[in-house]
Amino acid sequence: MLWLCILLLFAGSVDAAVCRNPPYKILRNKKLLCVPGPTGPTGPPGPVGPTGPPGTMGWDGPQGPQGPTGPIGPPGPPGMAGLDGQPGAQGVPGPIGPPGPPGPQGVTGGQGPQGPTGPSGVPGNPGGTGPTGATGFPGNTGAAGPTGATGPTGSSSIEVVQLSVSSGVIPRPATNTLISLTLDCDPGFLLTGGGTRNIVTDPVDDSRVHMLESGPNGGQGWEYKSTITSRFSQGSDLEVILTIICER
Repeated sequence: MLWLCILLLFAGSVDAAVCRNPPYKILRNKKLLCVPGPTGPTGPPGPVGPTGPPGTMGWDGPQGPQGPTGPIGPPGPPGMAGLDGQPGAQGVPGPIGPPGPPGPQGVTGGQGPQGPTGPSGVPGNPGGTGPTGATGFPGNTGAAGPTGATGPTGSSSIEVVQLSVSSGVIPRPATNTLISLTLDCDPGFLLTGGGTRNIVTDPVDDSRVHMLESGPNGGQGWEYKSTITSRFSQGSDLEVILTIICER
C-alpha cells in the first residue's frame, strides 16, 4: 500500500479517500502524501501452511575432515591362493656338507672279458733230479745156473736211461680239469729220479695248475696228478711233461 501511495503521489492527483484507511494519515500540502503511522502490535502466528514440494538438490559440499580411526574389525575369511610366482634366481651354492656314512657293499660284478694273450715267457731251466726212491724188497734167489766160460777181463759200467711222457697240448683247460701221468722204467732198470714240467702259453696261467701228487710209484715208476683251479686265459694252452731217470 505504501508503494501504491508513492506512485499516486508522483502521478499528481491523490484522492483523499485513498489514504483514509488507518494507519495512514493525510497531510495537506501542495501534493497529498501518505505517511505510515506507528506499527501496531504483532498479531498471533497464523497456522502452519502445507509443506511445499521438495526443492532441487543442492551441490555436494566440500569433503569434511577425516574422522578418527575406528576399532580394528574381526579378521575376514582367507582369500583365494594367488598364482605361483616365477622361480627365483638360483642361490649361491652352500658349503660342502660332511661325508655321509658309507653305503652297503654292492653286488660283485661279473667276470670281465678276457684280456689279450701276452708274449710267451722264456722257458725255465730244467728242474733238478728228484730224490731216489726207496729200494724194493729183494726177490727170491733163483736156482744156480751153469758156470759160463771165463770172459775177458774188462771194466765195470752203469747204464743210465732218461724216459719222458707228455699229456699232450690241452687247449685252454677249464676249471677242475684233472691231469694224470704215469711212467715206468724198462725191465732191469731201477728208478733213480723223476719230475714234471708245465709248459704254459700265457705265464699268468702257470699259478692255476695245482699239483696233487708227484713221486715214485713202487720203485719202478713215477706217478703225477694235478688239477686246474680256474680256467686258462683266452688262447692259453697247457702241456705237462713227466721225465724219469732209470739205471742198471
